Amino acid sequence: MKIGKIRINMIKSDAYADMANAYANVGESIQAVAIEQIYEKIGVRKEDIIKVDQCNVKDYDGESIIFPIRLPLSKNTMDDFFPLPEAITPVFLSLHAHDDIFEGRPDLVEYFKKYEPIGCRDEKTCQIFRNHYIESYIMGCYTLCLSGKEYGDEGEEKIPFFVDVSEELCKAIPEDLKKSGISVSHAVPFKCYPITQEEDERLTELAREYLKRYKKRAKIIITSRLHAAAPGMAMGIPVILASNNIDFRYAWVDKYLKLYQEEEYESIDWNPKMVNVEYARNLVLDVFRYAIQNGKSDRETLKKLDAFYRDREKAEYYKCFRSRLRKMYSRYNFEDTFFYAIWGAGAHALFAKELMDEMFPNAKLVVIIDKFKTGEMWGKPIVRGSELKSYGVDFVCITTNLGCAEAKEMCECIWEDADNHYTIITSQQKS
Repeated sequence: MKIGKIRINMIKSDAYADMANAYANVGESIQAVAIEQIYEKIGVRKEDIIKVDQCNVKDYDGESIIFPIRLPLSKNTMDDFFPLPEAITPVFLSLHAHDDIFEGRPDLVEYFKKYEPIGCRDEKTCQIFRNHYIESYIMGCYTLCLSGKEYGDEGEEKIPFFVDVSEELCKAIPEDLKKSGISVSHAVPFKCYPITQEEDERLTELAREYLKRYKKRAKIIITSRLHAAAPGMAMGIPVILASNNIDFRYAWVDKYLKLYQEEEYESIDWNPKMVNVEYARNLVLDVFRYAIQNGKSDRETLKKLDAFYRDREKAEYYKCFRSRLRKMYSRYNFEDTFFYAIWGAGAHALFAKELMDEMFPNAKLVVIIDKFKTGEMWGKPIVRGSELKSYGVDFVCITTNLGCAEAKEMCECIWEDADNHYTIITSQQKS
C-alpha cells in the first residue's frame, strides 16, 4: 500500500492576490520536514510515498493510499476537503480545529465517526470532537518527532535566536542576550503565486536550513512561534515561548513550557533548561507506525498521550485579549445588548467572537470587515472597510495586524471618541 504525504504549502488564498501580502510560514514547511523524518524512522520507503496537494486533496484520483493526515479545519474550509475520495484511507492525526466545524453539520459528524479515534493537536480541538460524541484524544504536535541528529552540533558557537519576537518582548530581553543573539523570521515572501511544486520544494528546503541552523547554532530560542518552539524542544534546545496573548492552540505545549504573556515578561526565566520530549515522541512514532500498518489510529497509544497532556498546569488562555475587552465594562454591562463588527476574517476573528460571546453574551455581531475575502462568516456578511458606517455598529474588534491602521482610521472617521469604540485583538503569536 502506498502512503500519502500532504504538500502543505499548496494553498490557494485570495489574500495573495496582493503579492505584497504573500508570505509563507516556514513553520508549515517544518511540519512537512517532520513528516519526512517520521516516515523514515518508521521504515516507510521513499518510493512508496505519494505527495498530494493540500488544496486538491478532495479531487485526488490516484492509486489507493493510507494517509496520516492533518488539514486546516474550520467551518469555512470543510467543504474544500471533505468528503475525501475513496482512494484515500485517512488516519486523522494532530488535527486542529479553528471553530466548531460540526455545528449544523450532522454529515460531518457521521463522516468523522467512521475514522475514530481521532488524534487532536490541542485540548480544545479534542473537546470540539467530544462535544459531538466523536472519540478523540490529545496527542500534541508531531513536530516533536524532529530529532536534529541529521545536523549535528559540534564545533559551532552557540548564540540566542530571536524568532518573531514582538517589540514589547524585545525590550524585556537582557542586554547580554541581545548583543550576542540574532533575529530571524518564519515569514518569508513567496517567490510565485499560485504556488508551484518547485516553490513548495524550495520552501521545504528552506525549512531544513532553518532547522539545521537552529541545531548547529542555537544556545536558546526565544519565540512567539509554535513551530519554532516545538522543533527547538525536540532538538534539545532550551526554549522561551512568549507572546502578548496565548490562545487555545497552545493547549498542549504548556505541558513542557511556561507560556509567558505580556504582563509576565519581567518574570521570564532567561536561563531555561532543555525539556525532555522523549516519552511523547516515542508514542507519536508508535501512533504513525500503527496507522501505516493498519490504516487506522491506535486507540491505546492515543489514550496514553491524552493522559500525559491532560496532566499539566494549564496556561491562562486569552489573558491579554480579555484585559483589552474589559475596558468596555465602563460602557456596557454583562447583560447589555449592543452591535459590533469584527475587522479581519482570519484566525483572530474567531478569538474575538468567542470572547465577545463569553464576556458580552447579548452583544450582536453584525458584519465582518476584510480587504480580501468575500461571502459570510457565522452567517454575517463580509464587506470592505468603506461599508462599515452603513451597518450602525457601536464597537469594532480589530483582529488584523495588516489592516489595523486602516481600521483605526475608519473608526476615527465614524466616532469622535474612537478609542472608546474599538479594541485590538491581535498578537505576535503565530504558528
